[in-house]
Amino acid sequence: MERNLSYIHRPVDFQYHYETVPERLHGMAERHGDKEVYVFLHPDGRRESITAEELYKKSRQLAHSLLSLGIGKGDIVATCLYNDLDLLICTLGVICTGAIILNVLIKNEDGSDLHSKLKDLDVKCLILEPGDDHKQLKACMNFIPKIDADGSVQSPKVPALKWLISTSTVNEMQMFQLRDCFKEPGDSFQLPKLDPEATMLLFPTSGSTGESKFVPHSHHDAMLIGHHLKESIGYDTADVMYCERRIAWIGGFPFMFLHDALKVVTKTKPFSTLREHCEFTYKVIQKEGCTVAGLLPSTVIGLVDMIKDLPEKTSSMLKNIHTGGLPVDSACMNAIGILTETVTNVYGSSEGGFFAANPVKRKENYLNYCSGKPLAGFELKVVNDEGFVVEREKIGLIFVRSPCLFRYYYKNETKTKEVLSSSHWMNTDDVGYITNDGQLVVSGRKSDIILQSGKYMFPSKIEAFIKNHPDVLDVLVISVPDAAKFELVCACVIPLPGKTLTPDDIERFYAEHILAFANEAFSRDKPEIIMIFKSFPPLYTGKPDKRALKEEVLRRLQKK
Repeated sequence: MERNLSYIHRPVDFQYHYETVPERLHGMAERHGDKEVYVFLHPDGRRESITAEELYKKSRQLAHSLLSLGIGKGDIVATCLYNDLDLLICTLGVICTGAIILNVLIKNEDGSDLHSKLKDLDVKCLILEPGDDHKQLKACMNFIPKIDADGSVQSPKVPALKWLISTSTVNEMQMFQLRDCFKEPGDSFQLPKLDPEATMLLFPTSGSTGESKFVPHSHHDAMLIGHHLKESIGYDTADVMYCERRIAWIGGFPFMFLHDALKVVTKTKPFSTLREHCEFTYKVIQKEGCTVAGLLPSTVIGLVDMIKDLPEKTSSMLKNIHTGGLPVDSACMNAIGILTETVTNVYGSSEGGFFAANPVKRKENYLNYCSGKPLAGFELKVVNDEGFVVEREKIGLIFVRSPCLFRYYYKNETKTKEVLSSSHWMNTDDVGYITNDGQLVVSGRKSDIILQSGKYMFPSKIEAFIKNHPDVLDVLVISVPDAAKFELVCACVIPLPGKTLTPDDIERFYAEHILAFANEAFSRDKPEIIMIFKSFPPLYTGKPDKRALKEEVLRRLQKK
């Protein structure tokens, strides 16, 4: 009798675009010249947009200026910018030179985090938004003591750094401006010939539980990931997508524009409260005529709660909400019939793009955390501690393989060997299982599993139970050290906007509902510690920063 093993795959059923990003940019300009392809909306109401032809022209102009500075194939160019039109043009312009784009942000006030990245990666050029009150520039001047008017810099602390380009003027300083890079290069100028297999960018991993690693991707990878996004969202070229993810991250990179010139609408800066964020998102979706959206799970839940309170609800709905980045529980499916026709739970990572997708049209049909079936070209398997594939329905460690999977972490051979096998299978560090009908269920990260008195506890199942409370927006379960039990379970809870919650409210919810809700999708395990938060500290990707959250929990406990 044939064994039903936890291995699933889907053969490639489409023709690859074996092209480079500059070639696709040129093609999009020729076929969709005056089509508005990107819209950037600012918190103050400003609207910036660009057409396919303008985007190619600006990217080409910037590439010419960078090449004239001596920046070319294989060089690293970093940007430290808002999620705006400058970032889009700089990203594509750098790629057109044959250089490698790296998008980073400054978190530390002294710029030490940016300094370490620029130094470790041998960055040659930095394109910088000076920031409010020039805070970002001041941070950089801690390790860049000399900046000349022509853009050249001298930095003993970052020896490879030769150029700094500013996106805005700074009082009493002569600095090379980005706007000066947009000049017609002349009819004789041609972009350099590039190999589709050449590295074009570095994606930082989320760094939610440790230091970010840097993932190289090629032009060819971008073409494949663009197809996978279209496959998982199911959009048409006439659709308009609202995406709240940054261009700097794999969830917001312009894969869909490069694939078939899909129009994308996005925001430039984060809002201080979830309510403001949701109100902005809802208005934008209506005003811009968006038909599909890429949203984080917390945004989906916040929008559904907000819409319930609106006196007048729109009759039009999105075709699809594309969500993921975290385990997606059934609370997100409440958007079906209220905000969207379909919610798609997508599973992926910076290392390989988007692996699997589960389009859901009826909430009652959704199995918690189910990411569906693999996308074209992907293989998925679940293995035990010895590395052997387990039977279906058995929990194990998830591995993935595909043509667009990364080959290595940039300048980090040790981490590469930890996750990539000689046969190019990647250890995702995620735990889950494959159902009998061939769908992947992702329970959470192996490194997040809590060991308490010899018992393994899955944070995602505890989170799913608490999210059933009608006043809860989001939950993160983390562990804190304990001498007796080794680890204690702490539930960090964010109430819905306008709602008030206390730890006692969550305790009562457990007492009243644990028997009714507890099943294979949830957990009877109860947190020893419950803390209420207004928000979670974010990473640049929008995901919660679990390390910073744990530090805050420990600080509160110590204060008590």
